[in-house]
Parts: sequence; structure tokens; C-alpha cells
Amino acid sequence: MEISELQSLWTKCDLQLAEHTKVNKRILREMLLKRPLKTINWLKIKGLYQLVAGIVIIVLFFKMIKHRDPGVELYCGLVFLFVLCFFSFFRVIKYFFMLKGVNMTGDLVTAKQQLIDIQKYKLSTAKYNLIITPPSILAVFLVLPIALHVMPVLLFTLVFVMVSIYKFKMIAEEFSKLNEQLKELEDLQ
Repeated sequence: MEISELQSLWTKCDLQLAEHTKVNKRILREMLLKRPLKTINWLKIKGLYQLVAGIVIIVLFFKMIKHRDPGVELYCGLVFLFVLCFFSFFRVIKYFFMLKGVNMTGDLVTAKQQLIDIQKYKLSTAKYNLIITPPSILAVFLVLPIALHVMPVLLFTLVFVMVSIYKFKMIAEEFSKLNEQLKELEDLQ
């Protein structure tokens, strides 16, 4: 064998090796993206479910109050409830579109940053939902003809405050973890 034949064989082997490496990288990327894509699709379905469930609950709620005599409490409660529901639906819709905007086919670091931003938005939504729960319950009590007794209201308030404090601590920890991950990603770029 001459040197030119060896060089041509060597070049062919290099080309085949490069092609195999490309295929292996593509397969590895697809394997690594399979689970996150399933998770994102599941979160999209969950977001749609939240929208549909919220609409169904509102429709059922309005059917329940149809038999109530109109008064100041009813109208105040309805306005209050409408405003709270509007902001909640707005947050769910924004979350859904944020999920829809994630591009897993491009740069993985950018996709990871998008997912971290979505997680931060989800945590802020959880915090928001904790804050609007008492006004929502107050609005329901104003709209529906429910007799209030002191002991259940105090017990509910106590449990809600304890759960809220715990959840706020958990959300703060999650925010700090996500901020650390985001800082690491920014350092990589």
C-alpha cells in the first residue's frame, strides 16, 4: 500500500467517524429532550385543564346564585369575585403561552432559562393565589346566602395563616434555588 492510498483510506474513515459522531449526538440530544418535552406537554394540558375547570366552576357558581335576592352584598361580592377571577385567568393564560413559547429545538441553555423563568412565574402565581384566597372566600360568603359562625371562621383563618406562612417559606427557597441556577446559566454564556 502506498502512502496516497493510506491517506485516502484515512480520510474516508475520518468522514465516516464524523458522520457517526453527528448521528450519535443527534440521538443523544433526542434522548435527553424526550423527558422535558413530555413534561412541557403535560404542563400545557394541566394549564388548559385549569382554564376549563375555572370556567366550569364560574358557570356553576352563577347557577347557584341565580336564586338569590339581589342586594348590596350580592353585587359587591360579584364585582370582587369577577376581578379576582379575571386576574387569576390572566395569570393562567400567560403561563400557558409561556409554556407554548419554549423552544427545545434551539439552544439548550436558552431553553433552560425559559423553563426557569416559567418556574419562577409559576411560583409567583402560587404566591398570588395564596394572597387572593381570603378575599375570594369573602366574596363567596357575600354572594352565597351562608350563615357565618365564629368558630369555623376562626379555625379556617388559623389553618390558612399557618399554611400560608409555610408556603411562603417554601416559595422563597425555590426562588433562591432558581436564581442560583439562572446565575450559573448566565455564567455559562
